[in-house]
Amino acid sequence: MNAVSLTAALKEEAVRLGFELVGAAPVVMSPDFDRFEPLWGRERIAKLKKDAIQTPLIDISSTEVRKRLAAGEDVRGMLHPDVIDYIQRHGLYR
Repeated sequence: MNAVSLTAALKEEAVRLGFELVGAAPVVMSPDFDRFEPLWGRERIAKLKKDAIQTPLIDISSTEVRKRLAAGEDVRGMLHPDVIDYIQRHGLYR
């Protein structure tokens, strides 16, 4: 199932900064973007529809990732190599 979720706070910040954000949540189906037209305008909604990318949900627990990182365990199958490099360079989750 593909899904899109925008929390109220995230939506406000995204609009304020001019970003178009699409994220996944397993319980929310892709929204009817047209209902946001009064808030964001026709042009922004058209861009959202054009730029929205449907992606499969990936069952990876962020808690498990942090736990493994803190224990020095391998997370290569859970995170992109660039993310792992960033975490290691900045000494995160030790």
